[in-house]
Amino acid sequence: MQGLGPISIPLLRDLPIVGEIIGNQTPLVYIALVAVILSYIVLFKTPAGLRLRAVGEHPAAADTTGVNVYRTKYLYVMLSGMLAGLGGAFLSLGHLSIFALGMTGGRGFIALAAMILGGWTPFGALGASLLFGFADALQMRLQSIGVLPSQIILTIPYIITILVLAGFVRKRVPPSDYKPYTKD
Repeated sequence: MQGLGPISIPLLRDLPIVGEIIGNQTPLVYIALVAVILSYIVLFKTPAGLRLRAVGEHPAAADTTGVNVYRTKYLYVMLSGMLAGLGGAFLSLGHLSIFALGMTGGRGFIALAAMILGGWTPFGALGASLLFGFADALQMRLQSIGVLPSQIILTIPYIITILVLAGFVRKRVPPSDYKPYTKD
């Protein structure tokens, strides 16, 4: 199966230090980086983002201001599903170039942990994702040099995730109580 090949962006490629990291990636990596920036702009700089945050944090208050809570939730849940599909496309086409059953291997849990550690913000989640990506890359590197048995090495990203969450989760306040909204 042919996956998505990397593309080289001349301006990014020529940047010192960062150019080697992001200058030659698959198109889905660049789309994901643009999605982080657009998510931040939409969430924190537009009226639509204000409505979305109001619906998530206090739906009754948003409803009293005339925001259609149910439509807003459905719209953004569909959008989040599309973004999750982009993640799956990256995994099967951009990273592994193959589809296999169970290929996510607990990455959904790590994505939730990145969102929590990142304080429910796009750039925070990106930073936490980079931390967990580093742990995954470390696990692969340690496997290739054979320091420990592979079964132990494979658990490194999950152990780091649990340790980071155990240390930081108490300091993070979720933006919602996650209770379903029923209009009175």
